[in-house]
Amino acid sequence: MGPIIRGVKLENQEKGDKLFYQARTIKLKIGSTSYTTPMRFINHQEMNSKINLPADVPIINACGIFEKIIDPNSFLKIKKSNGYNQHIIKTLEFWSEPFSYFPLKAVCFRPSDKLQQKINNLSKALNFLREIFEFLRWSNHNFNLLIIPFFLNLPPKEAEEYIKWLSKNEEKIIEKTKVESIVFTLDPAYKNVTGLEKMLINILETLQTKNDRIIGIIHRKVPTYLASFKMFWNNLYKKDICVWNISVDRSLQYLYNLSGPHYDSFVTGDVFSLRPIRVFDPIIKPISVTTKFFLKDKLTIEKFANIIQEKGEEKAFELIYNEFTEMVKNCRHIRYIKNTIENWRMIETEPDLVEEKKRIFSSLSRMHEILSSTKEFQKLSRYIKNSEVNEYIKAKSFLKKALEKVSFKEL
Repeated sequence: MGPIIRGVKLENQEKGDKLFYQARTIKLKIGSTSYTTPMRFINHQEMNSKINLPADVPIINACGIFEKIIDPNSFLKIKKSNGYNQHIIKTLEFWSEPFSYFPLKAVCFRPSDKLQQKINNLSKALNFLREIFEFLRWSNHNFNLLIIPFFLNLPPKEAEEYIKWLSKNEEKIIEKTKVESIVFTLDPAYKNVTGLEKMLINILETLQTKNDRIIGIIHRKVPTYLASFKMFWNNLYKKDICVWNISVDRSLQYLYNLSGPHYDSFVTGDVFSLRPIRVFDPIIKPISVTTKFFLKDKLTIEKFANIIQEKGEEKAFELIYNEFTEMVKNCRHIRYIKNTIENWRMIETEPDLVEEKKRIFSSLSRMHEILSSTKEFQKLSRYIKNSEVNEYIKAKSFLKKALEKVSFKEL
Protein backbone atom coordinates (compact mmCIF):
# COMPACT_ATOMS: atom_id res chain seq x y z
CA MET A 1 0.00 0.00 0.00
CA GLY A 2 2.83 2.43 0.81
CA PRO A 3 3.07 5.12 3.49
CA ILE A 4 -0.03 7.17 4.28
CA ILE A 5 2.22 10.25 4.61
CA ARG A 6 2.80 11.34 1.02
CA GLY A 7 4.97 14.41 1.52
CA VAL A 8 6.64 16.80 3.97
CA LYS A 9 7.62 20.24 2.71
CA LEU A 10 9.07 23.24 4.54
CA GLU A 11 6.97 26.27 3.60
CA ASN A 12 7.63 29.37 5.70
CA GLN A 13 10.41 30.39 8.07
CA GLU A 14 10.48 33.34 10.42
CA LYS A 15 13.45 35.44 9.24
CA GLY A 16 14.09 37.38 12.45
CA ASP A 17 17.20 36.57 14.48
CA LYS A 18 15.83 37.24 17.95
CA LEU A 19 14.28 33.84 18.71
CA PHE A 20 16.03 30.78 20.02
CA TYR A 21 13.70 28.84 17.75
CA GLN A 22 12.78 30.67 14.57
CA ALA A 23 9.18 29.63 13.93
CA ARG A 24 8.26 27.80 10.73
CA THR A 25 5.39 26.05 8.95
CA ILE A 26 5.46 22.62 7.31
CA LYS A 27 3.05 21.34 4.66
CA LEU A 28 2.20 17.77 5.63
CA LYS A 29 0.37 15.68 3.04
CA ILE A 30 -1.54 12.78 4.57
CA GLY A 31 -3.39 10.69 2.04
CA SER A 32 -4.99 13.17 -0.35
CA THR A 33 -5.26 16.02 2.19
CA SER A 34 -2.65 18.65 3.03
CA TYR A 35 -2.25 20.06 6.54
CA THR A 36 -0.25 23.08 7.68
CA THR A 37 1.71 23.05 10.91
CA PRO A 38 1.99 23.95 13.74
CA MET A 39 -0.70 21.48 14.68
CA ARG A 40 -1.69 19.25 17.58
CA PHE A 41 -2.36 15.55 17.27
CA ILE A 42 -5.00 13.94 19.54
CA ASN A 43 -4.12 11.30 22.11
CA HIS A 44 -6.45 8.50 23.19
CA GLN A 45 -7.46 10.23 26.43
CA GLU A 46 -8.53 13.32 24.50
CA MET A 47 -10.43 11.07 22.09
CA ASN A 48 -12.09 9.50 25.11
CA SER A 49 -13.35 12.97 26.01
CA LYS A 50 -15.06 13.15 22.63
CA ILE A 51 -16.66 9.76 23.29
CA ASN A 52 -17.80 10.74 26.81
CA LEU A 53 -19.40 14.04 25.78
CA PRO A 54 -23.07 13.53 24.79
CA ALA A 55 -22.72 16.00 21.93
CA ASP A 56 -21.10 15.63 18.52
CA VAL A 57 -18.06 17.91 18.49
CA PRO A 58 -16.11 17.50 15.22
CA ILE A 59 -12.33 17.17 15.34
CA ILE A 60 -10.39 18.40 12.30
CA ASN A 61 -6.95 17.25 13.49
CA ALA A 62 -5.00 14.86 11.29
CA CYS A 63 -3.81 12.22 13.73
CA GLY A 64 -4.87 10.16 16.71
CA ILE A 65 -2.21 8.54 18.88
CA PHE A 66 -2.45 5.75 21.42
CA GLU A 67 0.53 6.09 23.75
CA LYS A 68 1.28 3.65 26.56
CA ILE A 69 4.14 4.32 28.96
CA ILE A 70 5.37 1.02 30.41
CA ASP A 71 6.78 0.98 33.94
CA PRO A 72 8.89 -1.86 35.45
CA ASN A 73 5.85 -3.62 36.99
CA SER A 74 3.97 -3.54 33.69
CA PHE A 75 6.98 -4.90 31.82
CA LEU A 76 7.26 -7.75 34.34
CA LYS A 77 3.60 -8.57 33.67
CA ILE A 78 4.28 -8.53 29.94
CA LYS A 79 6.99 -11.12 30.47
CA LYS A 80 4.97 -13.36 32.78
CA SER A 81 1.22 -12.82 32.39
CA ASN A 82 -0.82 -14.07 29.44
CA GLY A 83 -3.82 -12.22 30.81
CA TYR A 84 -2.02 -8.87 30.86
CA ASN A 85 -0.81 -9.37 27.29
CA GLN A 86 -4.34 -10.13 26.18
CA HIS A 87 -5.52 -6.96 27.92
CA ILE A 88 -3.04 -4.87 25.91
CA ILE A 89 -4.03 -6.58 22.65
CA LYS A 90 -7.72 -5.94 23.36
CA THR A 91 -6.93 -2.31 24.22
CA LEU A 92 -5.26 -1.84 20.82
CA GLU A 93 -8.26 -3.37 19.11
CA PHE A 94 -10.66 -1.22 21.13
CA TRP A 95 -8.93 2.02 20.08
CA SER A 96 -8.76 0.99 16.45
CA GLU A 97 -12.45 1.79 16.00
CA PRO A 98 -12.61 5.40 17.32
CA PHE A 99 -9.23 6.14 15.72
CA SER A 100 -10.66 5.30 12.30
CA TYR A 101 -11.86 8.93 12.60
CA PHE A 102 -8.31 10.05 11.71
CA PRO A 103 -6.33 9.56 8.48
CA LEU A 104 -3.18 9.06 10.55
CA LYS A 105 -3.43 6.54 13.38
CA ALA A 106 -0.30 6.19 15.52
CA VAL A 107 0.67 3.81 18.30
CA CYS A 108 3.51 4.30 20.77
CA PHE A 109 4.82 2.00 23.50
CA ARG A 110 7.74 3.46 25.39
CA PRO A 111 9.48 2.76 28.71
CA SER A 112 8.94 4.98 31.73
CA ASP A 113 11.97 6.77 33.12
CA LYS A 114 12.24 4.09 35.83
CA LEU A 115 12.19 1.27 33.29
CA GLN A 116 14.70 3.21 31.18
CA GLN A 117 17.24 2.76 33.99
CA LYS A 118 17.07 -1.03 33.59
CA ILE A 119 17.46 -1.00 29.78
CA ASN A 120 21.18 -0.29 29.66
CA ASN A 121 22.42 -2.36 26.71
CA LEU A 122 21.42 -3.11 23.13
CA SER A 123 20.21 -6.63 23.91
CA LYS A 124 17.70 -5.35 26.50
CA ALA A 125 16.55 -2.59 24.14
CA LEU A 126 15.84 -5.05 21.33
CA ASN A 127 14.09 -7.36 23.78
CA PHE A 128 11.73 -4.50 24.73
CA LEU A 129 11.06 -3.82 21.05
CA ARG A 130 10.29 -7.44 20.26
CA GLU A 131 7.78 -7.61 23.11
CA ILE A 132 5.81 -4.61 21.85
CA PHE A 133 6.02 -5.82 18.25
CA GLU A 134 4.17 -8.96 19.34
CA PHE A 135 1.20 -6.93 20.57
CA LEU A 136 0.79 -5.41 17.13
CA ARG A 137 1.46 -8.66 15.34
CA TRP A 138 -1.31 -10.54 17.16
CA SER A 139 -3.95 -7.79 17.37
CA ASN A 140 -6.52 -6.86 14.74
CA HIS A 141 -5.60 -3.19 14.74
CA ASN A 142 -5.77 -0.46 12.10
CA PHE A 143 -2.86 1.73 13.25
CA ASN A 144 -0.77 2.85 10.29
CA LEU A 145 2.12 4.54 12.11
CA LEU A 146 4.41 3.00 14.74
CA ILE A 147 6.50 5.28 16.96
CA ILE A 148 9.74 3.55 17.91
CA PRO A 149 11.02 4.25 21.46
CA PHE A 150 14.44 5.61 22.32
CA PHE A 151 16.51 4.26 25.24
CA LEU A 152 18.27 6.79 27.45
CA ASN A 153 20.79 4.50 29.11
CA LEU A 154 22.39 2.90 26.08
CA PRO A 155 26.13 3.63 25.82
CA PRO A 156 26.87 5.92 22.83
CA LYS A 157 28.21 3.15 20.56
CA GLU A 158 25.29 0.83 21.33
CA ALA A 159 22.81 3.69 20.87
CA GLU A 160 24.26 4.30 17.39
CA GLU A 161 24.04 0.55 16.68
CA TYR A 162 20.40 0.65 17.79
CA ILE A 163 19.54 3.39 15.27
CA LYS A 164 21.42 1.51 12.53
CA TRP A 165 19.59 -1.71 13.42
CA LEU A 166 16.24 0.09 13.07
CA SER A 167 17.22 1.53 9.67
CA LYS A 168 18.39 -1.87 8.43
CA ASN A 169 15.27 -3.70 9.64
CA GLU A 170 12.63 -1.05 8.90
CA GLU A 171 10.80 -3.07 6.24
CA LYS A 172 10.72 -6.17 8.45
CA ILE A 173 9.34 -4.14 11.36
CA ILE A 174 6.60 -2.66 9.16
CA GLU A 175 5.65 -6.10 7.87
CA LYS A 176 5.59 -7.74 11.30
CA THR A 177 3.63 -4.99 13.07
CA LYS A 178 1.19 -4.43 10.17
CA VAL A 179 1.73 -0.65 9.97
CA GLU A 180 2.66 1.51 6.98
CA SER A 181 5.49 3.61 8.45
CA ILE A 182 7.66 3.90 11.52
CA VAL A 183 8.84 7.04 13.30
CA PHE A 184 12.32 7.19 14.83
CA THR A 185 12.46 9.07 18.14
CA LEU A 186 15.22 10.76 20.12
CA ASP A 187 15.25 12.06 23.68
CA PRO A 188 16.86 15.39 24.69
CA ALA A 189 17.63 13.86 28.11
CA TYR A 190 20.33 11.62 26.59
CA LYS A 191 23.51 12.69 28.41
CA ASN A 192 25.92 12.61 25.47
CA VAL A 193 24.81 15.46 23.17
CA THR A 194 27.55 14.68 20.63
CA GLY A 195 26.36 11.08 20.45
CA LEU A 196 22.76 12.28 20.17
CA GLU A 197 23.72 14.44 17.19
CA LYS A 198 25.39 11.47 15.46
CA MET A 199 22.19 9.47 15.88
CA LEU A 200 20.13 12.36 14.51
CA ILE A 201 22.39 12.57 11.43
CA ASN A 202 22.02 8.81 10.89
CA ILE A 203 18.22 9.14 11.04
CA LEU A 204 18.25 12.09 8.63
CA GLU A 205 20.28 10.02 6.15
CA THR A 206 17.66 7.27 6.39
CA LEU A 207 14.78 9.73 5.88
CA GLN A 208 16.20 11.78 3.02
CA THR A 209 14.85 9.51 0.25
CA LYS A 210 11.42 9.00 1.85
CA ASN A 211 8.11 10.85 1.59
CA ASP A 212 7.14 10.14 5.21
CA ARG A 213 9.88 12.24 6.78
CA ILE A 214 8.83 12.54 10.43
CA ILE A 215 11.08 12.37 13.47
CA GLY A 216 9.85 12.19 17.07
CA ILE A 217 11.34 14.10 20.01
CA ILE A 218 10.28 13.22 23.54
CA HIS A 219 9.15 16.30 25.45
CA ARG A 220 11.48 17.46 28.22
CA LYS A 221 12.04 20.69 30.15
CA VAL A 222 13.81 22.99 27.71
CA PRO A 223 15.96 24.90 30.26
CA THR A 224 17.25 21.59 31.67
CA TYR A 225 18.31 20.17 28.29
CA LEU A 226 19.05 23.38 26.41
CA ALA A 227 22.17 22.01 24.67
CA SER A 228 20.15 19.14 23.19
CA PHE A 229 17.40 21.43 21.93
CA LYS A 230 19.88 23.83 20.32
CA MET A 231 21.53 20.89 18.60
CA PHE A 232 18.18 19.56 17.34
CA TRP A 233 17.13 22.83 15.81
CA ASN A 234 20.53 23.62 14.28
CA ASN A 235 20.16 20.36 12.38
CA LEU A 236 16.41 20.41 11.69
CA TYR A 237 15.27 24.00 11.19
CA LYS A 238 15.99 24.19 7.45
CA LYS A 239 15.07 20.58 6.64
CA ASP A 240 11.93 19.20 5.01
CA ILE A 241 11.42 17.09 8.14
CA CYS A 242 8.30 17.17 10.32
CA VAL A 243 9.31 17.24 14.00
CA TRP A 244 6.79 15.56 16.30
CA ASN A 245 6.97 16.46 19.98
CA ILE A 246 5.69 13.38 21.81
CA SER A 247 4.41 13.12 25.39
CA VAL A 248 4.07 16.89 25.85
CA ASP A 249 2.83 18.12 29.23
CA ARG A 250 -0.61 19.71 28.97
CA SER A 251 0.41 22.52 31.34
CA LEU A 252 3.93 23.73 32.14
CA GLN A 253 3.57 24.62 35.80
CA TYR A 254 7.17 25.83 35.98
CA LEU A 255 6.45 28.32 33.17
CA TYR A 256 3.32 30.27 34.18
CA ASN A 257 1.01 27.27 33.40
CA LEU A 258 1.65 27.75 29.68
CA SER A 259 0.14 25.18 27.35
CA GLY A 260 2.88 22.66 26.59
CA PRO A 261 2.15 22.40 22.85
CA HIS A 262 1.99 26.16 22.38
CA TYR A 263 5.28 26.74 24.18
CA ASP A 264 6.94 23.84 22.36
CA SER A 265 5.93 25.28 19.01
CA PHE A 266 8.59 27.95 19.59
CA VAL A 267 11.42 25.70 20.71
CA THR A 268 11.30 22.24 19.18
CA GLY A 269 8.52 21.09 16.93
CA ASP A 270 5.89 21.17 14.23
CA VAL A 271 3.25 18.78 15.62
CA PHE A 272 2.46 17.90 19.23
CA SER A 273 0.69 15.19 21.22
CA LEU A 274 0.02 15.23 24.95
CA ARG A 275 1.44 12.77 27.45
CA PRO A 276 -1.21 10.38 28.80
CA ILE A 277 -1.82 10.86 32.51
CA ARG A 278 -2.78 8.57 35.34
CA VAL A 279 -5.95 9.85 36.97
CA PHE A 280 -5.91 9.06 40.68
CA ASP A 281 -6.88 11.62 43.28
CA PRO A 282 -8.37 10.17 46.49
CA ILE A 283 -9.09 13.69 47.82
CA ILE A 284 -12.48 14.96 46.70
CA LYS A 285 -12.10 18.49 45.37
CA PRO A 286 -14.62 20.95 43.88
CA ILE A 287 -15.11 20.66 40.13
CA SER A 288 -14.06 24.28 39.70
CA VAL A 289 -10.61 23.32 41.02
CA THR A 290 -10.14 19.97 39.26
CA THR A 291 -11.31 21.15 35.83
CA LYS A 292 -9.01 23.33 33.75
CA PHE A 293 -9.54 25.21 30.48
CA PHE A 294 -7.22 26.51 27.77
CA LEU A 295 -7.16 30.31 27.47
CA LYS A 296 -6.00 31.33 24.00
CA ASP A 297 -5.37 34.97 24.95
CA LYS A 298 -2.71 33.84 27.46
CA LEU A 299 -1.87 30.39 25.99
CA THR A 300 -2.27 29.03 29.53
CA ILE A 301 -4.16 26.15 31.15
CA GLU A 302 -6.19 27.61 34.03
CA LYS A 303 -8.43 26.25 36.76
CA PHE A 304 -12.08 27.01 36.08
CA ALA A 305 -12.32 28.75 39.49
CA ASN A 306 -9.48 31.11 38.57
CA ILE A 307 -11.07 31.98 35.22
CA ILE A 308 -14.34 32.86 36.96
CA GLN A 309 -12.50 34.92 39.58
CA GLU A 310 -10.54 36.85 36.95
CA LYS A 311 -13.15 37.38 34.25
CA GLY A 312 -16.47 36.97 36.04
CA GLU A 313 -18.88 34.09 35.59
CA GLU A 314 -20.72 35.47 32.56
CA LYS A 315 -17.52 36.30 30.64
CA ALA A 316 -16.01 32.91 31.55
CA PHE A 317 -19.08 31.10 30.18
CA GLU A 318 -18.95 33.17 27.00
CA LEU A 319 -15.26 32.39 26.39
CA ILE A 320 -15.89 28.66 26.67
CA TYR A 321 -19.23 28.47 24.88
CA ASN A 322 -18.14 30.56 21.86
CA GLU A 323 -15.48 28.00 20.88
CA PHE A 324 -18.21 25.41 20.29
CA THR A 325 -20.70 27.50 18.31
CA GLU A 326 -18.66 27.46 15.08
CA MET A 327 -18.06 23.70 15.03
CA VAL A 328 -21.18 22.14 16.59
CA LYS A 329 -23.99 22.36 14.04
CA ASN A 330 -26.64 20.30 15.83
CA CYS A 331 -28.87 22.75 17.76
CA ARG A 332 -29.76 20.18 20.42
CA HIS A 333 -26.09 19.44 21.04
CA ILE A 334 -25.10 23.09 21.30
CA ARG A 335 -27.93 23.65 23.80
CA TYR A 336 -26.63 20.70 25.83
CA ILE A 337 -23.14 22.22 25.92
CA LYS A 338 -24.55 25.61 26.93
CA ASN A 339 -26.60 24.09 29.75
CA THR A 340 -23.64 22.03 30.99
CA ILE A 341 -21.49 25.14 31.26
CA GLU A 342 -24.14 27.35 32.87
CA ASN A 343 -25.30 24.72 35.37
CA TRP A 344 -21.87 23.57 36.53
CA ARG A 345 -22.66 24.37 40.18
CA MET A 346 -25.48 21.81 40.19
CA ILE A 347 -23.10 18.94 39.36
CA GLU A 348 -21.98 18.52 42.97
CA THR A 349 -25.55 18.70 44.33
CA GLU A 350 -26.60 15.41 42.66
CA PRO A 351 -24.80 12.66 44.68
CA ASP A 352 -25.99 9.81 42.47
CA LEU A 353 -24.74 11.44 39.29
CA VAL A 354 -21.78 13.49 40.50
CA GLU A 355 -19.01 11.26 39.07
CA GLU A 356 -20.69 10.97 35.68
CA LYS A 357 -21.40 14.72 35.55
CA LYS A 358 -17.82 15.55 36.56
CA ARG A 359 -16.54 13.29 33.80
CA ILE A 360 -18.76 15.04 31.27
CA PHE A 361 -17.64 18.49 32.44
CA SER A 362 -14.00 17.43 32.30
CA SER A 363 -14.57 16.04 28.79
CA LEU A 364 -16.13 19.34 27.77
CA SER A 365 -13.00 21.18 28.98
CA ARG A 366 -10.73 18.92 26.91
CA MET A 367 -12.87 19.29 23.78
CA HIS A 368 -12.89 23.05 24.28
CA GLU A 369 -9.09 22.93 24.45
CA ILE A 370 -8.79 20.93 21.23
CA LEU A 371 -11.02 23.37 19.34
CA SER A 372 -9.51 26.54 20.78
CA SER A 373 -5.89 25.35 20.56
CA THR A 374 -6.32 24.19 16.97
CA LYS A 375 -7.69 27.59 15.95
CA GLU A 376 -4.84 29.34 17.79
CA PHE A 377 -2.27 27.26 15.89
CA GLN A 378 -3.97 28.26 12.64
CA LYS A 379 -3.67 31.88 13.72
CA LEU A 380 0.03 31.40 14.54
CA SER A 381 0.70 29.87 11.10
CA ARG A 382 -0.65 33.06 9.50
CA TYR A 383 1.74 35.16 11.61
CA ILE A 384 4.62 32.91 10.54
CA LYS A 385 3.71 33.24 6.86
CA ASN A 386 3.67 37.03 7.24
CA SER A 387 6.98 37.08 9.19
CA GLU A 388 5.21 38.63 12.18
CA VAL A 389 6.07 36.09 14.88
CA ASN A 390 7.64 38.70 17.17
CA GLU A 391 4.34 40.62 17.11
CA TYR A 392 2.49 37.44 18.06
CA ILE A 393 4.86 36.79 20.98
CA LYS A 394 4.60 40.36 22.27
CA ALA A 395 0.82 39.92 22.51
CA LYS A 396 1.28 36.80 24.70
CA SER A 397 3.03 38.09 27.81
CA PHE A 398 3.62 34.73 29.53
CA LEU A 399 4.98 33.19 26.33
CA LYS A 400 7.30 36.18 25.92
CA LYS A 401 8.64 35.79 29.45
CA ALA A 402 9.15 32.05 28.98
CA LEU A 403 11.00 32.45 25.67
CA GLU A 404 13.27 35.13 27.10
CA LYS A 405 14.64 32.44 29.42
CA VAL A 406 16.03 30.52 26.42
CA SER A 407 16.49 33.24 23.78
CA PHE A 408 19.86 34.71 22.80
CA LYS A 409 18.47 38.22 22.78
CA GLU A 410 15.65 40.02 24.52
CA LEU A 411 12.47 39.92 22.45
